[in-house]
Amino acid sequence: MKQLLTLLVFCLGLMVAGARIAVADSLYVSFSVDTLNVCLNEPLNLSPAYGGGQAPYTFSWSTGDTGSQADLIPTQNFTTVYVRILDQAGGTFRDSIVLKGFPECVFPGDGNGDRLADNLDVLALGQSFNSFGALRPDAHLAFVGQPATRWFQNLNSGVDYVHSDTDGNGVVDADDLSAIELNYSGPQVQPGLSGSSNGVPLYIDVLSTSFQPGDTIEAAIMLGTSAQPVDSVYGLAFSVDYSSIFLDAENLWVDFSDSWLGTEGLDMIALDKNFANLGQVDIGISRTDQLQLSGYGQIAKIIVVIEDISGKNEGETTIEFSIDKVSALFADGHILPVEASGLSVGILLSNGPSFEDLGINLYPNPSNGAFRIEWNDPSIQLENIQMFNLYGQEIVLRTKAKGNSYSVKSQNTQSPGIYILRATSNGKTVSKRVLIY
Repeated sequence: MKQLLTLLVFCLGLMVAGARIAVADSLYVSFSVDTLNVCLNEPLNLSPAYGGGQAPYTFSWSTGDTGSQADLIPTQNFTTVYVRILDQAGGTFRDSIVLKGFPECVFPGDGNGDRLADNLDVLALGQSFNSFGALRPDAHLAFVGQPATRWFQNLNSGVDYVHSDTDGNGVVDADDLSAIELNYSGPQVQPGLSGSSNGVPLYIDVLSTSFQPGDTIEAAIMLGTSAQPVDSVYGLAFSVDYSSIFLDAENLWVDFSDSWLGTEGLDMIALDKNFANLGQVDIGISRTDQLQLSGYGQIAKIIVVIEDISGKNEGETTIEFSIDKVSALFADGHILPVEASGLSVGILLSNGPSFEDLGINLYPNPSNGAFRIEWNDPSIQLENIQMFNLYGQEIVLRTKAKGNSYSVKSQNTQSPGIYILRATSNGKTVSKRVLIY
């Protein structure tokens, strides 16, 4: 009996001890760090860990908040914030955190301070390229505001160069393009800065001579002409809109290798972002050596394959390219006026047979604008002969029929280049590419 009583007392002691352990589970509230780097004049949420004691809890903050979190806007270089927790049993605990305020709030990829990452930020990187300053504390590439120290060097807009240091390593270089690509906000919707009715021409020129399904279109983006060259330019950001239904838009790419603005990796940076579902590609190009250039010609080239258009279109169609949302700058960040109106190219496609498929011959090709069309099959009837340039504009022709042949000549002198000759044969559209020299 004595042994049993002793055992009961021992077990009761364990239960009491266990109860004491549970009751003595410490009440706490705790910040994960003693000092937190924050952006001045930016909204901030403080959410400390808490627990123990006996719930429910009440909170008292030095900021006046009474919940488990506090919302505030730091306005001083150093601010100490206190929080006190009170549990149901009357237990209390307190912790504090020091907020170290920084004057700049950098969003990685946003080089121009508009809190978007897009092709306009390439221009900011170009202007601030090779500048250096303080490293960004706790730097990472997530698109959230990160506190930073000013470099006291500014873009023409007044934005500090520290925003162009997207990776926070203390220098603006080509690696800073990575955050723009990673956090791209697009598609570009801003109207651009350089629209002008008498500015430098920025336009599309088609380089490809093949316009059938499976062929590749090479569309050169041209800045300036021999008659109207660019006096000085440092960088451009713009969008190219295109008709994506007939193109392998997912695999569209932009080539900067033959740009007269510079050489990537040497004295130029470039970036493109394609939105195939919208038919828009955003492009940013900038020099990096603070030297402006004068000239004209190709600054980039869009390369895309024409898809098999069977079932999508009967006869001819048009693929449109146009340039808009243009911002062009001098080296000091001032705006270069650019003519961006009427910049579209029509490409004529055909699902129907070619002249050769029906045994129709056309010669000479190339020619000076005069052609002869002949065929031997008496069942072929050819009519409605038309000719178009690559902008989709019809060329006025003079035609004369004689038996199984036509003589065809453009009524006016035409510029040298590729043209599309089109006709109707037994209800079907047939076409032929011709070269006028």
